[in-house]
Amino acid sequence: MHASVGETFRSSGRVGFDGSIVAAAFDAVTHPARARVLEARTGLRRGPDWIADETGVPARTVTRILRRQGLALLYELDSITGEKIRASKTTAVRYERARPG
Repeated sequence: MHASVGETFRSSGRVGFDGSIVAAAFDAVTHPARARVLEARTGLRRGPDWIADETGVPARTVTRILRRQGLALLYELDSITGEKIRASKTTAVRYERARPG
């Protein structure tokens, strides 16, 4: 069992505090909700605010779950297929002239 954040900070100061306790606590809280959030995002392609209303998970937590899973933002997805849109290749060849015109 992890010591509380306060106990770790009091015993070791800033040197002993690496944030792992907070991350472990976050994962324990969001684990039951993670599946609902990911299912809503992949199935319905909605934003964090909508998912928060539907699942009962706070919008900020929804955003954290989506970022940790590496899912693309909605504007980066094709609205029909849901696939991530890749940037087109730009041409490396540029035509330059000695004079304008």
